[in-house]
Amino acid sequence: MAIRRVEGVGLFFALLLAGALPGRVMAGGSPAVAPVASAPAASAGLALTTAAATAISAGSSDTCALLTGGSVRCWGYNGYGELGNGTTTNSSTPVAVSGITTATAISAGGSDTCALLTGGSVSCWGRNAFGELGDGTTTDSSTPVAVIGITTATAISAGDYHTCALLTGGSVRCWGYNWAGQLGDGTTTDSSTPVAVSGITTATAISAGDYQTCALLTGGSVRCWGYNGYGELGNGTTTNSSTPGRSQRHHHRDRDFRRRQRHVCPPHRRLRPLLGIQLLRRARQRDHDEQLHPGRGQRHHHR
Repeated sequence: MAIRRVEGVGLFFALLLAGALPGRVMAGGSPAVAPVASAPAASAGLALTTAAATAISAGSSDTCALLTGGSVRCWGYNGYGELGNGTTTNSSTPVAVSGITTATAISAGGSDTCALLTGGSVSCWGRNAFGELGDGTTTDSSTPVAVIGITTATAISAGDYHTCALLTGGSVRCWGYNWAGQLGDGTTTDSSTPVAVSGITTATAISAGDYQTCALLTGGSVRCWGYNGYGELGNGTTTNSSTPGRSQRHHHRDRDFRRRQRHVCPPHRRLRPLLGIQLLRRARQRDHDEQLHPGRGQRHHHR
């Protein structure tokens, strides 16, 4: 582009007159101040930069954030609907959880997530093979479903395949997988609806692990129940307990088996009983890979 020299006008203004620089020229040749470009609009994927998160919780392959105002957004793997947006499509950016607008706390489990709502009710979404959504079924849900019978919860905690809620007054209820007694009701029977934890009436906080749960009690003591192969219950034994503080030898205990495995895992409905945790996680990874790359996992089925 040729630049015509204009007498009495500097190079900058000559370029401006020639259109080589942004801006506009007012009558008489005086340059006008170029308008300041507005900031780029935030994309839907960057929603968390414009809405303040107040809490976060990470599951096995997904993460959720509680936002100011009570909504929840999740991102990551979504094979079981654990993002809660009505699909089973993975998302590398946060998506809104359907229908959640009054959440006060969230907790992500292995492949499911639960939200404590204003008023004390609880809603969960994602995988439900063992009743971990607490809605009375074992059907996965990609949108939140209400946990049956929970109306006065003050805190929630999700384990690998079970969830527990602390209720007003200090009692605790749990639901989902119960192979090692992690529901604390004195049995090893799974439950798709909440069951009362035996003997807990003064709890002030709860925390669920993979296959065990603990409660902090008034006065500072702690009670735990569930799997105890490595002393997770802290009671001086390595014996499972289906009630807080009471040990109950699990009939499948095998010392040599436990020595061979990094961790003991419960029977899986689609696998043979007494698989180690490594085998269960490998199976879950195959499910994951199969959804991402259909047919690929079959080539390594006998690895």
